[in-house]
Amino acid sequence: MTVARRKFNPTLHPRDKNGRFTRSGTRDLKKGDRTAAAAVMAGFKPKRGVAGAKAAGYLSGISGSSGPGQTSAVQRYLNEGGFVDVHQALRAGKGADNPDVAELDAAMIELPDDLLVSRRVPLAMFGDATPDQLVGMKVRDAAYSPVSLSTVPGKADDVRLRIAVPKGTPAIVAPDSGELVLDRDLEMAVTSVEKNTVGGWDMHLVVLPKDGARDGSGGRSPAGGERSDQTPEAEPPAADAMPEASPAPSGDDTDAALRAELMRLRVPELQRRARERGLKPGRARKSQLVDMIVADERGDDSGDTTPAPEAPAPAAPSRTTGPLVGDAARDAAPVSIARGRARGGLTRAERQALVDYRGSLYLSANGVLRQGAGQVPDSPEYRTLARRIEGTDAAIAKSPLTADVEVARGVKTGRAVFGDAWDGDLTGAEWVEHAYVSTSTSEKTAGQFADFGARGGAKMRIRVPAGTPGVELSGGGIGASSESEILLRRGLTMRVVSDSGPGENRELVVEVVPDGGADTVGRRRGAAGVGGSRGPGGAGQDDDGLPGGANPAAAGGDGDADTAGVTADEPTTAATAPAGGAVTGARSATPPTPNTWGQATGGNDPIHFHDDGEIGTAIKAMGDDALMDIDGEPLADILGRLATDAVLGRGTSQQTLDGIKAVRDRLPDGSQARRQLDLAIDRLDAPDSPAPELPDGTPDALRQLAADLHAVPLVRREPGPEEDALADLATQVAAGRLSGRRLADAIRRLRNRRHESVEGKFEIDRAVDRAVAALTAR
Repeated sequence: MTVARRKFNPTLHPRDKNGRFTRSGTRDLKKGDRTAAAAVMAGFKPKRGVAGAKAAGYLSGISGSSGPGQTSAVQRYLNEGGFVDVHQALRAGKGADNPDVAELDAAMIELPDDLLVSRRVPLAMFGDATPDQLVGMKVRDAAYSPVSLSTVPGKADDVRLRIAVPKGTPAIVAPDSGELVLDRDLEMAVTSVEKNTVGGWDMHLVVLPKDGARDGSGGRSPAGGERSDQTPEAEPPAADAMPEASPAPSGDDTDAALRAELMRLRVPELQRRARERGLKPGRARKSQLVDMIVADERGDDSGDTTPAPEAPAPAAPSRTTGPLVGDAARDAAPVSIARGRARGGLTRAERQALVDYRGSLYLSANGVLRQGAGQVPDSPEYRTLARRIEGTDAAIAKSPLTADVEVARGVKTGRAVFGDAWDGDLTGAEWVEHAYVSTSTSEKTAGQFADFGARGGAKMRIRVPAGTPGVELSGGGIGASSESEILLRRGLTMRVVSDSGPGENRELVVEVVPDGGADTVGRRRGAAGVGGSRGPGGAGQDDDGLPGGANPAAAGGDGDADTAGVTADEPTTAATAPAGGAVTGARSATPPTPNTWGQATGGNDPIHFHDDGEIGTAIKAMGDDALMDIDGEPLADILGRLATDAVLGRGTSQQTLDGIKAVRDRLPDGSQARRQLDLAIDRLDAPDSPAPELPDGTPDALRQLAADLHAVPLVRREPGPEEDALADLATQVAAGRLSGRRLADAIRRLRNRRHESVEGKFEIDRAVDRAVAALTAR
């Protein structure tokens, strides 16, 4: 027989430690396999509340009755090292020689639920192949597969398998150990592989339906031979005897380890893992996603923290029933860019202004409005911002609320909002909010954000009279429907009606005072000192202390921050790290400065950045090392200022990255802080390279934009969203298919394509704004 030769692929032909092939198999997924895997995942709904301490109870409930021979065989396999002989026999095609194989086969039940399980295997079992070479392949182990309902801990130089097991898969149930033993001869599709944060690999697999499931054979090969569908040219993959799955130990230490591991992941990966577990991530923040997954891992049915919809209020309550709440309150806003109401009543500019506000406008606009007591400076660098504010004003003015409503918002750091007055009773405090006021009709959403500040936060219930202009921004796009956001006009007069007092779970009842106008001069009456002095990280509001545009409730801190002068040509200062020698690792005597993210900024807050990015994640993951003394300051402050400089335009992203490298080089070898910064730098860095060439006829504004974008490490790492899109636009311009206003609009749409937590996002947006300003000024 002539055998066609082809390039050797080690993933198709791994061997055991003695160099022998085994009866397992690895081969490329065929079209039918891919279809089967997709069908499994399309209907995959993993059983929840079965991990951790709840595993034994769940397994007891689904276990069947076993005869004495089956019980003894399972006992030997799990607890007496019997799996070694069994696996060797099966992989050598000699299962018939081991009497336990028949007993183990008979002990199988068909799983009544979809399950997500895990196990860990040595990297050495993959031979010369790396795990990522198996993506898109089908693997089959001739032996059984012990797995855990919990997520086994990752380990350096090991491969952690995360296996989606559909309902009906044969398995042995072991309640005492919290394990399952999946049937032999299972075929699995490898869907993805990635390096994990502990130096190992994570491999995601889907169990494919067995060919013999319908005829009663279970799809197994005879205990002493090959499956009938085994192709002769691929007799592999080898593996030494696979270890039992090691369930993650229960307790706070395990939660902390899993939480630290998850915090190193980006939001899209966390969302994927949540959906993989049958959870609904929605628009949850990174910390909420981590809480959700950790709770699910404990077997906590309440792990899904996706905000539940508010119970609808009566459709048309009488005035005596009080203000509308929940969905009824949102319905009181005639204009909604979320649900399309009154879309025809808004001009294109007005609607775009609301979309921009929901994305990145809110913080830049509100910071300028507070600083100028409602006025935008009359200078060229603020003209673009002024036009966007005018569009927002016009849109909101077209939507007076049709009834009294009660909305909510969360305040993350009360002292940054109210100054020294935060320590006392705020009842009677009154001020003019020169900025826009973002609120939520969901108290749960506002409360979740307020909880992030622990004792320093508060929840506000705001009573808004009918006729007050307000639009609904929730749902779709960047604003999530679960946030139930109503945006109120700027210039409102606000008054604290009651205050539960300092401490945890603080709640303020606030009312909008009728007849307050956008031109009202800021003032304060009642409680002394509201917003007066500026403490560390304070808002510095002087007489208008409450930052209505901080988006605490509706945006949950997830709206995009920006600088006040969005068309400024260059950063005002360079991001720098303190120069000096190596540090000792001693704890700093200076307390860390609060991060005012989610609060207003006038462009001069010392620490103001989204801490779900790589820098914030590193700070949180380094534990007490974040307080390490660097030239008289805690390390967290040094890193926080570097991150803030890039957010507010006081430095470039490259300068920030260089500063982090300089700090890293001063830290003690082997310290947690140094390890975490190494990881952050590895994910942030990108090699320098020439900017892409643009065709002849490209406007100077686009060429400058290309150079500005390429200077951002984020763009050099991931050029698709902006750089590749810009190259396509330049080609259309050169061909005469795009010019004028359409070109400016197309360039403007390059803004806001990154999440606000991603380092470099705001530098990209500022570069786009400069290009748009140059194009529209021609």
